[in-house]
Amino acid sequence: MERTRPAGRQKSKRKLQKTFCEFFAGIGLVREALQDSGWKCVYANDIDPKKEQMYEAHFDKCEHFHREDVWKKDAIIERIHGAPFLATASFPCIDLSLAGNGRGFKGNHSSTFFGFMEVIESLKARRPKVVMLENVMGFITSHDGKDFTAAAMALAEQGYWVDSFVLDARYFVPQSRPRVFVVGIHKSLQPKIAVRRFDESWVDDQWGAVVRRSEALRPPRLVRLMESIDLPTGWAAPRFPSPTVQRPKLTTIIDVDDKQEWWDEAAVKKHSLAHAVVSK
Repeated sequence: MERTRPAGRQKSKRKLQKTFCEFFAGIGLVREALQDSGWKCVYANDIDPKKEQMYEAHFDKCEHFHREDVWKKDAIIERIHGAPFLATASFPCIDLSLAGNGRGFKGNHSSTFFGFMEVIESLKARRPKVVMLENVMGFITSHDGKDFTAAAMALAEQGYWVDSFVLDARYFVPQSRPRVFVVGIHKSLQPKIAVRRFDESWVDDQWGAVVRRSEALRPPRLVRLMESIDLPTGWAAPRFPSPTVQRPKLTTIIDVDDKQEWWDEAAVKKHSLAHAVVSK
């Protein structure tokens, strides 16, 4: 016999409010990527006045842009209205990259990640359902993986299931720029994804099966690191396909007309000198 739902108990279809906050916004590249698919940026944060100028020059003057130190959490919380669904953080890579002399999260720049996490914690019931971090490949290797572990633990302690993958820009543009992404999915979403807890049986390891089929996104080094970290929540692995190459040719995206704003002679000399010093 076919079952029907009783009157008044039909499953409600709540429309996803595609709102997000962009921390360490820079010139708004995350907003640029998301807005065409219906996402609305309700808060953008950066400390650099030059980045603010470029952001507003591109998107027009925005009331939601907030130039403020990410550690000033009370001032930031006052500017975030409602409960944004997503928060992104492309926190500074200086201390995680080769240029940072291996300082990692002990450095003043990359450690601002924890200022971001203090904001997330302070939002309490309004904290976003999804958090996305992005940084350089050094994020995985910094201090033998301890910095990555600290970031994953910080998300898990706020109730997020955690996933991580590597995505290289070479799939989309004629340039290789691999970046590490860490995604936190809040447990309140009850996502239907392959998950892994350390206290569960290894007999039916659906999480392991998913990550092994996605080596292009989750290289062995990253998987080994994740397997070594026992999170309070656990690891999640959404089943999404590996990217396919769809990059345009350089000739289709480079500007070659006479309307370009070229560097003046002083700027050319400045950057030429810097290149000469680095090359030695």
